[in-house]
Amino acid sequence: MRSLHHPLLFTAAIAMSALLSCQKQAEKDGQISVKAQASVANIGEIKLQEGVLFYPSNGVSNINSSTVALEVGIYDQLVYATKLTEAQQQGLGATLALHLNVYAGTAQTEPFGYLYYFKTAKGAAVPSAANDPTLTAAYRNGRVEMARYILPYLATQWNQSGLVNITTSSPVVPYEFDISAFASALKDQDSTVWIASSQGQPGNSSYTYKTDLALKSSGNTDVDSWQKDNYTLPIVGFLNMGSTLTQTKSLTKSFTVPADIVDAKLRVIYTGPEGFYTTNVLTLDNQQVDSYSTRMVCTPEARYQQRNPSVANGSVQAGLWNYPTRNYCQSDSVPPHTTLLANKLLPGSHQLKLDMTQNAAGYHDYGGSIAISISLIGTRASNETQ
Repeated sequence: MRSLHHPLLFTAAIAMSALLSCQKQAEKDGQISVKAQASVANIGEIKLQEGVLFYPSNGVSNINSSTVALEVGIYDQLVYATKLTEAQQQGLGATLALHLNVYAGTAQTEPFGYLYYFKTAKGAAVPSAANDPTLTAAYRNGRVEMARYILPYLATQWNQSGLVNITTSSPVVPYEFDISAFASALKDQDSTVWIASSQGQPGNSSYTYKTDLALKSSGNTDVDSWQKDNYTLPIVGFLNMGSTLTQTKSLTKSFTVPADIVDAKLRVIYTGPEGFYTTNVLTLDNQQVDSYSTRMVCTPEARYQQRNPSVANGSVQAGLWNYPTRNYCQSDSVPPHTTLLANKLLPGSHQLKLDMTQNAAGYHDYGGSIAISISLIGTRASNETQ
């Protein structure tokens, strides 16, 4: 199989600008205030996006009144952003999951998909037209990645004539992502919160995916009673580090916490080039706190035959798509790596460093780039509210 992941050719200056923007948003999110409120009924389920088409040749379609389309001009060029109402925010419980269905279209590639939240000023309205500049800037500079996934390999046909017909009877690949770690951030009553969905463009605007996205909620809605994961600080909201064909890359980031943070966890979402995996070493305040490999084993083969329609129907030779060592598995989620810190974090400034040492996966030397997000999640030990 020929991989068609598109390298993100950001310059070092652009990457640094994005990193600084993420830091500004991180500092803002560190001051989130979730107002005390009486317990309200759990919202249960919010249908964020239904029947949206990514990269149709004739423009966006099938978006509801709470959703707006943005063209951000980078790898994941088309973004759908859905606003949560105040009532929906208040009705979110401590346990949250995003449910995504991807319906088979035509795309001879398996690009990445991303799910984010970002915030705007309290009471912000859904723009009446696509590509609102204020909302686009908020997305680009303040997005916080909650989940990442790999789309299935859908080479069911090549269709150069335009938009393909996809229905709910088309082969569907389901995904589920636990985003409970971000529950308190999504309940922020001082901001308007948006859920954003984006996908890497599959090579040609004639090839497309159709998706449904829902947010499912359960558990207690009173944030004051939550005892875990009620402090979220995006250290790196999302960063692309460019080509990974050098042996080692490092990322150093400073962040500040306003109070003692106990049960603190570092949550890292990472993908790299197809032909390599890396050994990642996390250092906090000059002390190593973790070392792990990003290598994934994509077995059993039957699982991926079921989740890749073009493999299941025999249009791709069995085995060509299934690389035993790589940074990701087609049609699957990218599991975040979580590091539990042994000691509480004291108020003040801290420095995090991530060293990524490249290892060959033993298949093809495909290029690409490292894409990474890092969040600090824990419990604020003082009486201050987030």
